[in-house]
Amino acid sequence: MRPGRRVAQLLNVAFDMAQWECLGSVINGCTLCIRGSDWKKVMSSVDIVIATPSVMQLYDPADYPNIKFVATAGEPCPKPLADRLAAAGVAYYNSCGPTEVTIVNTMTPLPHSVGDEMNIGKPLPNNTVYVLDEEMRPLPIGETGIMWGGGDCAARGYIGLPELTAKKFKRDPFLNDGRLMFNTGDLGKWREDGSLIHLGRADDQVKIKGFRVELDGVSASLEAAEGVTTACALLIGKELVGFVHPNTVDIEKVQEACAKVQPYYARPTRYIKLVIVPKTPNGKIDKRALRALAEAPVPVVVTTTSDSAEAPNTVTDIQTPTSNLKFTPSVATTTKPVKAAISNRLSAASVDIGTMWTRLQEGQAPPPLPQVTNESFRPFIEETDSITSSPKQSHKPISSATSRSTLRQDEINSKYDDSKETPNDLVVALPGLPSGGVVTVAAAEKGGNVWEGYLDDELPDKKEPKVVRNLRHIIFSLYRRLFGVVFIVNMSIFIHALAKGGLPANRIGTVVIGNVCGAVLMRQDYVLNLIFNIACAVPRSWPLAIRRIAGRVYHHGGAHSGCAISAIVWLVYFTVEVTRDVVRRGGALIATTVITYVVLALLLAMVWFAYPKRRSTAHDNFERTHRFFGWAATALVWVLVVLLTNDYKQPGESLAHALRHNASFWMICIITLSIVSSWARLRKVNVRSVVLSNHAIRLYFDYANPKTGHFVRISKSPLMEWHSFATIQEPGVPGFSLVVSRAGDWTGHTIENPPTKLWVRGVPTYGVLRIVPLFRRMVIVATGSGIGPCAPAIFEKRTPMRLLWTSPDVRKTFGNELVDKLLEASPDAVIYDTRKHGKPDMVKLTLRLVREFDAEAVAIISNQKLTEKVVYGMMSRGIPAFGAIWDS
Repeated sequence: MRPGRRVAQLLNVAFDMAQWECLGSVINGCTLCIRGSDWKKVMSSVDIVIATPSVMQLYDPADYPNIKFVATAGEPCPKPLADRLAAAGVAYYNSCGPTEVTIVNTMTPLPHSVGDEMNIGKPLPNNTVYVLDEEMRPLPIGETGIMWGGGDCAARGYIGLPELTAKKFKRDPFLNDGRLMFNTGDLGKWREDGSLIHLGRADDQVKIKGFRVELDGVSASLEAAEGVTTACALLIGKELVGFVHPNTVDIEKVQEACAKVQPYYARPTRYIKLVIVPKTPNGKIDKRALRALAEAPVPVVVTTTSDSAEAPNTVTDIQTPTSNLKFTPSVATTTKPVKAAISNRLSAASVDIGTMWTRLQEGQAPPPLPQVTNESFRPFIEETDSITSSPKQSHKPISSATSRSTLRQDEINSKYDDSKETPNDLVVALPGLPSGGVVTVAAAEKGGNVWEGYLDDELPDKKEPKVVRNLRHIIFSLYRRLFGVVFIVNMSIFIHALAKGGLPANRIGTVVIGNVCGAVLMRQDYVLNLIFNIACAVPRSWPLAIRRIAGRVYHHGGAHSGCAISAIVWLVYFTVEVTRDVVRRGGALIATTVITYVVLALLLAMVWFAYPKRRSTAHDNFERTHRFFGWAATALVWVLVVLLTNDYKQPGESLAHALRHNASFWMICIITLSIVSSWARLRKVNVRSVVLSNHAIRLYFDYANPKTGHFVRISKSPLMEWHSFATIQEPGVPGFSLVVSRAGDWTGHTIENPPTKLWVRGVPTYGVLRIVPLFRRMVIVATGSGIGPCAPAIFEKRTPMRLLWTSPDVRKTFGNELVDKLLEASPDAVIYDTRKHGKPDMVKLTLRLVREFDAEAVAIISNQKLTEKVVYGMMSRGIPAFGAIWDS
């Protein structure tokens, strides 16, 4: 642009590229030529045109020799269009860039020449462009990655949309000056000359027969065919459909051109020839309209309101590679608004919809309102004259327009009251039609189950060598690191004491009780809740590296075990010293020594039963030894503290004074209060039981209002056994519930004999899923009754999440109420029926959802074996994953 040149103002002023026309002209002293209804008039009078490729396809450059410069952006430019402009002597510049980086951020520095490879040029001044991999690392020349745009032109985010802003905008780590960069969502790669090749949208990647296919790449191969000016490829259901314009092209030549560059799985199996290409208000190809047209049933009855129009006698070709079919549209008069009943059952033929589009778009002013309908699909059409532009709210728990779960609509209908309304319609605006036109789409399950073909997905490479990742994620888990820190600190003091000649028995006793105190506190309800609240107070704006560490707060048991084992070691040392004192007739008395041996035996027995493998096979014995031996040891430690204090007090000092100045005395007080505080809240409460199936029961309580991530302990015999279950609370509903599934004698007896009262103690305590608010987007994985801990986080909707729930027939097992509420809160939940589909590969299935949902982290509630497998499968590939641990 320079003074004296004339610039066409063609684009909708709401489109950001229109500011390029307007402001660019003002800044550079050009004449801005405002178009009216006659585009050809303004096109015939200007030197410079800025438009989308779809707009430029409408005009032959030979008809406008006055146009000297053309720049396009907004969508990929077909190479035939660029070559056609260059051949006509037009200086054509290809450019690219989203609105978020101020219109465009790359442009070809030199005009396109016939035969040149299409590229989007180099970054413009004050702009930066990075091609990064999934780990935000720059890629070398020739490798494909996501293009990020930054520099002075990057926006600060989306107004009123903090979560979307956090997802799409990141601090630029390369400039490192506080400026932001934006994830364009475009795939690209660098060329040797420093320019960029645009490879389509990352979200235009689809899976066909297990292979990744770039739809923009397929479109480009179709556009390379002789006679094709515009082409588009869409995956509709399981079928790859190619749209080509104009309708005079030879489909066989299009197939040949596509076969030259695309593998067999990336070639359309159906072609639709267009007379007119539907456009969005911004001049881009309207893919939603194309999809609606492709789903139209055959035959189609076209009706229009026109007082003077004669019924056309046009025959429209329907072409497939192997057949030539025909249908004749019929025309009648109606006064109803535009509607098209479009079946999700895809036609086997390739339909030329162009004639229909022509008639719909060439109505006189005021334009007639055409109606596209089909008598054979009338049961699917919403019979109403009201027009809406948003989806109708479904009264069923699953709407396949937004959810792809294991429960198909026919399954839901068989399980539900037939009197309930079925959500068959989805009403959407159809751009390109006269104002007020809408299309009603009969909603049915599209594209099959979300997991279809997931076994063919390529697993990302694991990030580290096997030895390193096993050391990091298995052998030296955070639990064991905490254990190691506590134990090593204790052993360092132990070795130092021995090197200095040892410690007196009373000093050793203080260290023993200190470790026992630490072990008890790490299992105390109030302390645990405090630890979780501190860790989960980390803001989401902090780096993921910090939040993923905070999310492992549930590994606190490592400190508990570290203190307990250290206490045993010190107690052995203490036993040796008091024995030597007795032998030497020193400070310790025989009573002190005997009690010491008893306490040591009790603690060794507790450690023996707490060993993970032994604990899992004899949990009741573990629980009882921990309880009764722990109480006995606590009582004996009280005696031991008093005896030791008396044995080692100063001559003339009273026992009371010695106790007040003895740290061991105050620590045993803390230990006792910690134990008593839980049992002080022992009470028997009312329970409302609802048997869901012979596998599960749901218990309702009203004595407390827990929070997301809490669990409670319940019992029928409080001295003999306790069982922990995650609470399910619903927003605005007092009380809570929990789901008990059959997993042993106690749970089986509870299901077969629904209780009316149960014992509870302590306060609701946080578990693994307290960490959910740390992350911006999560995939939550549950198997069977593991849905219980997940449900409150889903109901709360505090964090965007995608649910994967695998279980045999969830409605039969867990009841309609819970399933309905979960699907209402999370419509895109994936429910995998293991009875119908078999056991899935949970790592592959979870990874697919992580990629689709762009999740930051994964949390899983399942059995030990599967939890460890999924957590390792995610962590070893750089994805933060969290699940309960069983070695504490």
